[in-house]
Amino acid sequence: MSVVKIPKKLKDICESIRNGDRGEALELLAKVDKFDVQKHAIYAELAYFAYELEKGIDHGKIVISNNDQWYAGNVYDEHLAAFVFSSIQIQKQDEAIEFLNGFLESKKSENLLPHQVRRYEISVTNLLRKVKGFWKDIKIKKTKS
Repeated sequence: MSVVKIPKKLKDICESIRNGDRGEALELLAKVDKFDVQKHAIYAELAYFAYELEKGIDHGKIVISNNDQWYAGNVYDEHLAAFVFSSIQIQKQDEAIEFLNGFLESKKSENLLPHQVRRYEISVTNLLRKVKGFWKDIKIKKTKS
């Protein structure tokens, strides 16, 4: 895959959603050909915002799995964070663990540079710790001011 340039039509739909015209914008979004991953990103974010976490997770998995279509890393990071938070909230940690492990294995099997693989290893390992509840016991030392 390669980075996908988002067309003006899709950007305008997102702008309409931000401006509160969600109904008509979603109708237009459904009619957009191609750009399925980008559409899933929009649907995931709307679902998370409406606290429809299971729906957000379903769309988010597609976005995360196709993270190579984004030129900015924040899309991947933000969807991973929302995915993990939502999985914990609806107590779907086992499914999240399975998905994250599968995602990491798929990245390791790609022809990526070592530093790219390491980035995925670090982010997924930390998120797995969060999903498993390991961060609850970590004490953060206060620094002297």
